[in-house]
Amino acid sequence: MIRTAPIQFTNNPDAWVSLLTALGGTLVTDSPGWKVVRFGGGVVALHGADSEERSGDLEFWFDATDPEAAARATGGEVQHRELEGAGTVWEALMADGQRLGFNPWSADSDGPAGQLSVMPIWSTPDVDAAATALKGIGAEPRIASDSGVWADFTVDDGLIAVHSGTGCASTLSFESAGPLDALAEQLEAKGMAVRVIDENFGRTLRVDHPDGREEIWINAQQDDLYGYHER
Repeated sequence: MIRTAPIQFTNNPDAWVSLLTALGGTLVTDSPGWKVVRFGGGVVALHGADSEERSGDLEFWFDATDPEAAARATGGEVQHRELEGAGTVWEALMADGQRLGFNPWSADSDGPAGQLSVMPIWSTPDVDAAATALKGIGAEPRIASDSGVWADFTVDDGLIAVHSGTGCASTLSFESAGPLDALAEQLEAKGMAVRVIDENFGRTLRVDHPDGREEIWINAQQDDLYGYHER
């Protein structure tokens, strides 16, 4: 079993919890320096940043019933370490510099919460290699662009996407199974500024990033496949 569980490093945890719960997430772990918010698919973990420069960084992590096997299945350079309270975690360093981390599966994060699924985006110069690594851990291909610059995947609990880029980067995004206008009204009612934009591939809702990075996208489920195909 694989769950999408990216770690968001931040010096603004309260702002993050306010945003994530306004999006429909449920706070399932709340401890000093470590919080986990559950969504309908996947979780987002919040961890204290050790510097202002680090605040806003996102790391690609998963919960796995067999973290070692999942790390080795990526084809990357594997190492492990012991973390207090988390046990043995495994990491795979990929050729583009991306690190994929794997925690032991925790029942504390089980259960649905809202209509959003967590969908971290792995930007990379080699979409095919990233896709191969994700398929190695059991991710199922879902939709890809005809141009080859985008591919997304489902896992047992959550989503993952790969996007072509000049370098390696990790970005937090979400996908909504419900109407974006209703979600926008829900956020505005809590005093948050939102923008709903019509893209070629569908509609997106955008909100400000609590750490001042690029805005966070919440995509509607894609039903117009012009320029895309199901896999």
